[in-house]
Amino acid sequence: MFRFLPVLAIVLLASCGGPKLTKVSGVVTFKGKPVENVTVQFAPDGEGVVGAATTDASGKYDIGSSLGWGVPPGSYTVKIKPQITAAAGASSNPMEGLAPGSPEYAEAYRKMASGAGRPNDQYKPAKSGDTIPEEYQNGKLKAMVQDVGSQTLDFKIE
Repeated sequence: MFRFLPVLAIVLLASCGGPKLTKVSGVVTFKGKPVENVTVQFAPDGEGVVGAATTDASGKYDIGSSLGWGVPPGSYTVKIKPQITAAAGASSNPMEGLAPGSPEYAEAYRKMASGAGRPNDQYKPAKSGDTIPEEYQNGKLKAMVQDVGSQTLDFKIE
């Protein structure tokens, strides 16, 4: 009996992995029209990992986090913000070309969000984000991410 305990412990540890993630995607619209090039940020209500994505031309987003594609199930505050872009003559977006969920993406996101390593006057909101009302940028929206594998959460801003 006791000789099987180490094998059982190894099997149990191997199956534990990291936290379970739910892939979250959806569409952001403003007054019925898709909003391109805005950041959709999922901040956990409590401890946890922040997820983020940028909308494409059809307003679609797919959340990525430092853990991979998706976020752990739970309650989130959602912020929809203008994309920060480099002003003329400034360096390019530090997250460009990085895979969401990679350690490099997570580090670049933390640096960009905190303003570390760059003068603030080099960056400005992208024009497409100027239409997002301030209360949505500051976390008016809430989302409950379910433990379902994948979930669609559309945000309709009026």
